[in-house]
Amino acid sequence: MSLKEEILYNLECARREGRELSGEELAGKLGVSRMAVCKAVNTLREEGVEISSRRGGGYRMARQDLLSEGRVRAHLPGECMGLKITVYGETDSTNKRAKLFAEEGNFTGEALFVADSQTAGRGRLGRSFYSPASTGLYLSYLFSSEAPLQTLTAVTPYAAVSVAKILERYTEKKILIKWVNDLYSEGRKVCGILTEALTSLESGGDNRVVVGIGINLNTEIFPEELSEKAGSLGCRPDRSILAAEIASRLHAFAREPWKRTFMQEYTRRSMVLGRRVVLDCWGARTEGVAVGFDENGGLFLDTGKGEPELFTGGEISLRLSGKE
Repeated sequence: MSLKEEILYNLECARREGRELSGEELAGKLGVSRMAVCKAVNTLREEGVEISSRRGGGYRMARQDLLSEGRVRAHLPGECMGLKITVYGETDSTNKRAKLFAEEGNFTGEALFVADSQTAGRGRLGRSFYSPASTGLYLSYLFSSEAPLQTLTAVTPYAAVSVAKILERYTEKKILIKWVNDLYSEGRKVCGILTEALTSLESGGDNRVVVGIGINLNTEIFPEELSEKAGSLGCRPDRSILAAEIASRLHAFAREPWKRTFMQEYTRRSMVLGRRVVLDCWGARTEGVAVGFDENGGLFLDTGKGEPELFTGGEISLRLSGKE
């Protein structure tokens, strides 16, 4: 981390403990001079970070919605301390940044990419994801695993359940899941998840997976084409803390991708079970009633032609029942 991020990390840790840090303490921790600390703190203040100080005392950072590597890291559990973190004020797409990073050499491990805004946010099936500044959280989690891809596909329903449970701590709204990757609240989409896999077929190395998550926290205005479908949670959490909470849950999956204890919760939150849907899978449309899921999140559809069919991909519509 840069000196500024190191200072943000230490001040955030101190804030959580309810104490302040003197310039001398910070200098000692970071192996720099007190003058270097003072200059870095002044630069942070000029950038809008709220840091107070008092004569004979130390520095204290106010709680604030500031996206930064240091503040995200301050809220991660100890087992995530090796996580590489990159925070952007603006980028094209965090999923794109993660994939480019993964393709640079033989990546192993885990990495987090977070942005305040995206100019080319991506959704499923080539769609864009509206990502304005300051009103949402846009992140991508990259991890490598020796597990087969079939096992790793469960990260999408796992992420949906994890994010839904985390977000409900910040809002009184109930969050449901539309198969396979969208979170809905009050009939509107508030979060999208895009999972992409990068395989190493030639080298036989680990599989690498990117989980992209976009959340509409307090977005008030959407483009006209999204105005009837997209919604917002209407909450203003500290996004560095929120990013750390999501990253820690995805880290847990990356370490033990074979666990399926979350599927019961995924089923409970489903907004499609028992409803008639139309599934579009690469241009082939199938109509039926959603009756269940397999352990990796695949959808069982009762088409009325014998045993329910299992679908592992595609897009479903609930319009037949008058709802989206």
